Amino acid sequence: MDKETLEGLTSRLEIAVYVLALLGGVIGVSFLYFNRRLQQINKADFIKFQTTSQQSIVQFSALAEAAKADAATAKAHEEESKTERARLELRIREMEQAHSKLAVTNAENEKEVLRLKAAAEPRRIKEIQAAVIAKLLKPFAGQAVSIRLFAQESEASEYMQQIAAVLEQAGLKPERNVMMGAGPARGAGVVVNDAKTAPPLAGAIQHAFSAAGIELPGFVDASAPNGGFFVFVGAKQAPNP
Repeated sequence: MDKETLEGLTSRLEIAVYVLALLGGVIGVSFLYFNRRLQQINKADFIKFQTTSQQSIVQFSALAEAAKADAATAKAHEEESKTERARLELRIREMEQAHSKLAVTNAENEKEVLRLKAAAEPRRIKEIQAAVIAKLLKPFAGQAVSIRLFAQESEASEYMQQIAAVLEQAGLKPERNVMMGAGPARGAGVVVNDAKTAPPLAGAIQHAFSAAGIELPGFVDASAPNGGFFVFVGAKQAPNP
């Protein structure tokens, strides 16, 4: 190989080495550039991820606080509902008690009205009562019975006449007497001088009137004749309170 050819090859070799060196430099620079760019991209993605995560945490915290607030509100409403329900139940019990008291008051008022009506009505012996009394006293027909009136009221006088009429229906002989002064008691009854010596007719009259639903209580008083009795009629008894 001649000198010129060798120099030509050397020159070409140097050029190739220079080109390779240049290419190596370019590749190195490119590698450094792309490596740094990759780091920048990774850092940006990390920052973006971190920012997104923080935003998610903030949003989650806000949702959690809202949920807690909703739970507290629901609990408060539940307590209010319980309080309102308790208040309504108490009101219902109070109304029921008031209704019961009103019902008792109405019943008492009705009873009082009936009592006052009974007090205002005159005493009467019904026909069926008279029939029962007459039947029971028939065995004593013909005996005399003294009836004494100890009252000025016309109601008492009329009641005495009713009693006398029933005794006459039984065949007895009533003797009507209007007395002055106070009688043994209000109402009507049978007065004996001595309970041990009272004649059977005295007890029979009490029994007959009681069987007919009319009470003639017995009294022992010296104003009755010895061994005898009389039927008295006084003013109507005051109604029981």
